[in-house]
Amino acid sequence: MKCIISGYGAHLETSLAMFTDHRGIPLWTEGIESPSFIATGDGYLFAITENRYYAAIYAYRKDGLSYRLTDRRSLEGRELCHLVYSEKNKLLIGSCYGSGHVICASFDPETGLFGDTHSIAQEGEKESRQHCIVLNKAQDLAYTVNLGLDQIIIYSIADGELIEKQRISVKAESGPRHARLSADEKLLYVITEYSNEIFVYDTQDWTLKQAVSTLPESYFGSSHCSTLCIAPDNRYLYAANRYADTISVMEIAEDGLLTLKTTFDCGGNSPRHMELTPDGRDLVICCQDSDWVVFKRLNKETGLPSSTVRELPVLAPACVAFVP
Repeated sequence: MKCIISGYGAHLETSLAMFTDHRGIPLWTEGIESPSFIATGDGYLFAITENRYYAAIYAYRKDGLSYRLTDRRSLEGRELCHLVYSEKNKLLIGSCYGSGHVICASFDPETGLFGDTHSIAQEGEKESRQHCIVLNKAQDLAYTVNLGLDQIIIYSIADGELIEKQRISVKAESGPRHARLSADEKLLYVITEYSNEIFVYDTQDWTLKQAVSTLPESYFGSSHCSTLCIAPDNRYLYAANRYADTISVMEIAEDGLLTLKTTFDCGGNSPRHMELTPDGRDLVICCQDSDWVVFKRLNKETGLPSSTVRELPVLAPACVAFVP
C-alpha cells in the first residue's frame, strides 16, 4: 500500500507526491497549483486546483510506479476544495468553497479524458460555501455539506446528472464542513467548523439524533474543526480540531451515537485532513501549517495512539489517499 499526498504548493513545486509505507523518499512527484484534495478510482488519480478565480480538475493514469497526466479541465466555480469519483457513474463531483457550486464531470477511463461538465449553484438566503461531497455505497445519492448555508443538500444521481432531492437545515452559524456515513448508512456524521460539534442525523427521517462537542469541557481556546474519519471496525470516530491542534477520539456505541473518549496532540499545527490506513493501523494526519504529515500508530482496542511511526516533510500538506 502506498500513499499519495497533496499540498498547497506552487505550480512548479512537487505538490503531489507518492510514498511507500516504509520510505520517506517519494516514488513519484508532480507539480500543479494548490491541489487541496485528491481522489482515486478506476486506476486513476484525480486532483484539483483550489484557486479563488476558477476551478480545475486533473486526471492521472497509473503507469507502473508513477502516474501520467491524461487530461485537464476548467469549470465554472471558485476555490474547488473537495472531490469524489463515482466508478459506477464514471462521474467526478466536486465542491467549490468560494462560489458555492457543485461541479460535475463525466470521465472515460478507457481514454483518460473528461466528457461533459457542468456546475450547479447551491442557492439560499446566505452566501453559499459548498465544502464536501459524500456518496452512498449504491452511488445513486450524493450528500453535500454547505458551510455557508448551514445545510445538507441531497442529490440523486442518474444518467450523469445530479437532481436535487432534499435539503436539511443544521444549527445556524455552526458551519457544517465535512461528513461521513455510518457503515450501514443509517446515520450521517457531520462535523462543524465554527461550533466544533458533530451532528448525528438519521438518514431515513433526517431527525437529529445527537450533537456532541469535539472539545473537552476544560478547553477554552480557539478551534475550528476540519474533518473526521471512522475506523474500519466502526468502533471509533476521529475528529480533527485545527488551532487546538488535537484529534478527538469518539467511541461509537451500538446505536451509532458518540461519546468523547479523549483528545490527543496531532503532532503538528492545523490538521486539515486525515485518513486511516485501510487496515486501521495508522492515522495519517496532514498538518498544513507544520509542513509535515504525521503517522500515528493506533491501538485498535483503545482507539488511542501508541506511537508516532514517522513524519513526512510535505509543503503545506492538504490531503492523503491510499493506492495499491
